Amino acid sequence: MTRKPRQHTAHRSTKRGSTSTFKQFVRVILAIIVAVSVVLRWLRCRSVSAPAPAPTASGNIARLFREQRSDTWVETRGVVERVLPDDRDTADGSSMHQRLIVRTDDGVNILVAHNICTSDRVPAKPGDRLTLRGEYEWTEKGGTLHFTHRPKFATQDATRSGWIDHAGRRYE
Repeated sequence: MTRKPRQHTAHRSTKRGSTSTFKQFVRVILAIIVAVSVVLRWLRCRSVSAPAPAPTASGNIARLFREQRSDTWVETRGVVERVLPDDRDTADGSSMHQRLIVRTDDGVNILVAHNICTSDRVPAKPGDRLTLRGEYEWTEKGGTLHFTHRPKFATQDATRSGWIDHAGRRYE
């Protein structure tokens, strides 16, 4: 009497079914992650479209430069003179920064160091007009404007929040 080999078709289809179910589960999870990312990005971008308020005072940067003052929050306007290579040196624990040389309306050239880990890159080119808010630090060359973004951590003071307005969009 010859025995027929047992066929485990039910077992095989169950295995394939569970693999297929697992793949579907992974696809659904990935789709949810992508959807949440898109929604969060949209919500963040929605808040960046506010129009620029007028600077708090004219001559802010020129006065601060003359007085060699630092650690001062300012709003100013100016024109992009040069777009420098990004500062990608994060060895000291800092983030990557987009760097722009901006000639303010009161005639002082400043370096704008805009955090591109916290905020979107500003698509600025020479000749573009910007309105900026950030913390001014005096240097012999004119100064640096940094913190042109929202606070990195929820525990930080929201009034110490900066931004850059370019072509009708706010980057913060």
